[in-house]
Amino acid sequence: MHFYTVHMCKTEIKEVEKFLHNDSKWGIRLYKMLILIFLIVAMVIPKSTLAAEQDTPKKTMPIRFSLNIHWNQDSAKNDPWSHGSMMVSCRGKATYSEEWSAPYEHAKNSFLTYSADGIPCQFVYNNTIQEHNPPKGCSTLLAEYRGGGQFRLARINTGMSSGLNIRKMGSLIPKEFSSLIPASVKSKMVDYYDFFAVSEPKPVHGTKRDDKCRFHADTLMIRPASIVIRYKIPEDGYITEHRYWNAAVSPQLQVKVSNLPKDMESKELSPTPDKKGEVTYRLNWTFGEARPTLRIERHVGDYWMLLFEDDPVKVTSGEKIELRGIVLPENKDSGKGQWTIQGKGPSGDKMFIKKYEASKDKGKVKYLDSKDLNNQNITFYGTDDGKGEISYETTADGKTMKKHIKINVEKPKFDVEIKTEDNKYGVLYRGDPLNSGECCYNTTGDEKRVIQECKASWEKVTEAEENLKKDTNNSGLINKLKGARSKREEKCGKGLQFRIKFNATQKSGAPGNLQYVQLVSGSRTERRRGTDKNESKTFPEGLDGCYPTYKGNSETDMPGFEVSYEKTEDNKTMPVYSFIKQCYKFKTYLMYKPKGKENEWVPIKKFPWEWCGIVQCNDWGHCGEGYPGKKIPEFEGIYDTSKYPEWKQCAAGE
Repeated sequence: MHFYTVHMCKTEIKEVEKFLHNDSKWGIRLYKMLILIFLIVAMVIPKSTLAAEQDTPKKTMPIRFSLNIHWNQDSAKNDPWSHGSMMVSCRGKATYSEEWSAPYEHAKNSFLTYSADGIPCQFVYNNTIQEHNPPKGCSTLLAEYRGGGQFRLARINTGMSSGLNIRKMGSLIPKEFSSLIPASVKSKMVDYYDFFAVSEPKPVHGTKRDDKCRFHADTLMIRPASIVIRYKIPEDGYITEHRYWNAAVSPQLQVKVSNLPKDMESKELSPTPDKKGEVTYRLNWTFGEARPTLRIERHVGDYWMLLFEDDPVKVTSGEKIELRGIVLPENKDSGKGQWTIQGKGPSGDKMFIKKYEASKDKGKVKYLDSKDLNNQNITFYGTDDGKGEISYETTADGKTMKKHIKINVEKPKFDVEIKTEDNKYGVLYRGDPLNSGECCYNTTGDEKRVIQECKASWEKVTEAEENLKKDTNNSGLINKLKGARSKREEKCGKGLQFRIKFNATQKSGAPGNLQYVQLVSGSRTERRRGTDKNESKTFPEGLDGCYPTYKGNSETDMPGFEVSYEKTEDNKTMPVYSFIKQCYKFKTYLMYKPKGKENEWVPIKKFPWEWCGIVQCNDWGHCGEGYPGKKIPEFEGIYDTSKYPEWKQCAAGE
């Protein structure tokens, strides 16, 4: 890359002379005479006839451009394949260079060069490389790189530098002489500009898998800016354009665009366009003063990315969408506007939410209201599969302006496996103490001690059983196991309990975190020993203990109830109740949040289920599972859902 200098003016004249040598002797004299007249007129009437806009060139030139590259090369022919993106944004002022601009008085505003070295920029780079058929025992993930940061446009060497050249070749031709210029030469006498952006390489860190299925730290060196723009200057003089195209080759970070005549530019776009290509390029630029333009931008990382109506934004469910409407130049922006957000999918407009407020005290979805929509900036989340049509309307210079974009929301797919075991009457397993930081029922000091002692007694029994397996006839180990079991019953108590295990497996979509949220309601019927009267009570639906109920993709729950004992008058230990029936109705939700601290949880699956258990005790104090208790939980089914779990109270302790 290099600057075109004032010598381009001489080059154009030489091309005319070259053309003339192919004509007659008379023609040569005639066209040489016309060139001489053209130069004389140019020096005599530089302001009235030529396109000299002002006596002194502007010392600085505002520069703004952005490059967005997205790729998803997931096809059978690509193995390994990759999906990722790179976004570059630069904004600053280029400085006028007298050394490289035209020295001629008549052309000082027609051959201008501005140095863009040092203009600040920022970039974000993400690339995930996977294999369809990895080696046995290896993950499909081959490598992953994520990074970005700030950089500046640079002068790498005399042949690679950043800058803007303005070449008003066409404006130098007086209209009265235009008809005398040969067509082949006139086609090159156009007002155009060259822009070159180049930077030093920058590191992007990540991980890479070796041939033994192990991952190691790795670093890519990429050059965020390597861009060439060669374009005609529009008739209105505003230099602001954008180009959008697809390419089939692997993502190339070196980009070139042009709309100059073919005899001035051999290639219009690089990489070469391909409508079916899986790599998308979007280049947008403004040099100098811009016509009032309304833009919708999205906040990505540390900068604002320009969005386009014909290039839908692709997001994952739960991914933060922060937008702003802005008019450029910014002194034309009123700072006020109106958003319209419409959802098209199974959930309609409710596919977009403001946020999900969830804690141990309550769970509630909040939707966007008029105050949110009557703002220049807006933040929301897409929660369900579907398409969103977004528009922003404002006024600038007394004129109404409106911009539209589209957002496609993709929800990841999961399979959920549920395993259950039959009811079991015996020593209870109490799990771990509830954490007061996320649970609505605080475990007291004594309760916490009891639960911890119960857990320790289970571990002692397991240890004793393992030791006995190694020496089955060891009487000492047999007695030790009996003692451990007796201690366990003392510490944990007895009751009816069942076991259920949830396990979720992701089938598609972006990686993220999982949690389960469970709501529960129920009833209890009991009959005191020595009476024939049943007493019943119900408890309303609420959060089942903690938010979240479980973290991760897999969790085991062991609900049940304890049989209480009391001392009789003759100092016997007897059950308080001769009959207990306890029923639960659960609504369990699998929830997903894409990686990123500012993203939001979204519901993926819902599985309603219920369970009832019965314990009966005889007059001698012996208890066991009664009939007709349900041996295993009953499920309505496992459903895809976009409905959030909501609650106003906690059911813990019921």
